[in-house]
Amino acid sequence: MAERLDHTSDQIVQMLYTSGTTGTPKGALITMGSLNRQHRQHRERDATDRPPSRYLSALPLFHGAGLNVLANPVLMTGAT
Repeated sequence: MAERLDHTSDQIVQMLYTSGTTGTPKGALITMGSLNRQHRQHRERDATDRPPSRYLSALPLFHGAGLNVLANPVLMTGAT
């Protein structure tokens, strides 16, 4: 079993770069608290008697939406 890592809610755990449409690309800092809120909302949105065990994502995982809104919450629920 993997070792559990404890994070504080204000700890920075990701840096995703912006596209730089208004200038130089910048690193957007994502905290553990933000990720936990996103994942909790995903679980509440998909709360059914029998949640799906497989998901299909057409979003790229290098983008914040594909990674944090789809892939990570799905994996946290034990789905594939």
